[in-house]
Amino acid sequence: MLHDFSVSNFKSLKDVELTNLPSLAVIVGPNASGKSNLLDAFDFLSTVFRTGLDSALASRGGYENVASRKTRRARAPIRFEVLVESPEVSRLPNRRRWEIEGTFWKYSLEFRARTASIDADVQIVSERLGVATERYGHYRIIFERDRTGALPVISDEIGWMFPVGGQSEDARLRFPPAEAIITRLGHPDVHWFTTQVSSFRTYQISPLMARRPSAPTAEGTIGRFGQNVASALRRLEREPERMEQLMSHVRVAVPSMEAVQTGYLATKELGLFFKEAGFKRRWFADDVSDGTIQTVALFLTLLGEDNGVLIEEPETSLHPWILRHFMKVAKEVTSPSDNLEQIQLLMTTHSPICVNEVDLANLLITERVDGETRVTPAAQEVDDEGRFREFLNHEVLGLGEIWDKGILGGVP
Repeated sequence: MLHDFSVSNFKSLKDVELTNLPSLAVIVGPNASGKSNLLDAFDFLSTVFRTGLDSALASRGGYENVASRKTRRARAPIRFEVLVESPEVSRLPNRRRWEIEGTFWKYSLEFRARTASIDADVQIVSERLGVATERYGHYRIIFERDRTGALPVISDEIGWMFPVGGQSEDARLRFPPAEAIITRLGHPDVHWFTTQVSSFRTYQISPLMARRPSAPTAEGTIGRFGQNVASALRRLEREPERMEQLMSHVRVAVPSMEAVQTGYLATKELGLFFKEAGFKRRWFADDVSDGTIQTVALFLTLLGEDNGVLIEEPETSLHPWILRHFMKVAKEVTSPSDNLEQIQLLMTTHSPICVNEVDLANLLITERVDGETRVTPAAQEVDDEGRFREFLNHEVLGLGEIWDKGILGGVP
């Protein structure tokens, strides 16, 4: 789970630092305040870990489209830093245990355009990965790199973690100046860390996209806007217990729904089919409501294999009762449990209903000040947190209504 996250010079996020991130964070604020940019910052770094820096930039139209508009392109680099806490003892095969339970991994990446021209190449200014047994303790550097192209500094005891032959004079040839080293490290402990960061994916579900047929694929991953739902459902059908979990959530929206199924269409694509009680034939995806489609897609994101889930405005097309149920399940899957695999969920919303369902500690407020996004924990917006919580306990109004009235900020 991500413990801390900071980003500089990325879109409207000139200098944002989030510490003690909760497993469930609800992000509110007016339109154009930077909520989507904040989620995209998480998604961008995750893409860097999965497919590399060049790919992450290309998918967003290049460096020009992610760099802060208030900074000269070749002056200040875009910077990311994450702190991840490992709950398990880290073991090195044939080596001593080099850390104890509660290992902290700190990674930072800085990159910028080489010149001020729009089509300039991008270079990595610095990259570092370190580990420590305490959050604010001494971080042992695993690798460190700067823009000179010098050989990485590798910690002695794990220098062998590189996939090809350890350190050598041609090491820098394996690590291009515009590509992150973190994607090349092969040790299983580092793989655990990279998996935590690379698993974050953004979902901005559109019922129009979600109801479309899917190309059959073994991956079974939902696309950002809800593409490929049928393929993701086909994968879930192989796990009856999890499939029944999904159906229990769908029946909150449509109590008469007996089954949601997949099947091949005449086009050889996978389609969604819905079976309701009292009807002999199944309904096609085009025959059911946007709310039903949205329900299926949203709960599939929570039952998927992502360790980190980023959701934009889940309230779209949902009845308030279904939205409350979604928030209930969101709290369940983001809480430690023996029965459920815990995930980290960050979501944006304009709905007081979503805010009503979470604690003050789970709420982040975004505002745009002088063209820059400011992100503030809601607890810092109240003078006396204890008195504020007592006020909530005795008032008919919930946290969502209080935010909606502008008491906590984050409104137009």
